[in-house]
Amino acid sequence: MSTKISTRGRKREVRRWCDELTARCAKIFPLDDGVRVWVAELERLKARDPALAEAVNEVCDNDMRRNAAMTYEQWHARFIRRCDRQRRERRRLAAGSAPK
Repeated sequence: MSTKISTRGRKREVRRWCDELTARCAKIFPLDDGVRVWVAELERLKARDPALAEAVNEVCDNDMRRNAAMTYEQWHARFIRRCDRQRRERRRLAAGSAPK
């Protein structure tokens, strides 16, 4: 059973973790290899911080539900915002700076 994430700060931490991992996996081809990296990192996170791993699962589930309920135009606008956020994360990783 999933519990709600109690603080907005934890959601920010989850999104930061997901963005960083997505940026690292973005250039892994074929996609199956990128998925394997994502799953391995999530398992590593579960061992290190089970609460954060549960929060990651909850946020990802909520995002999938939200995407399924959107019109194409809404989904496309959200997709563009995510691409911009991931582009910024890739630049940050390339520069070696800490997350904001």
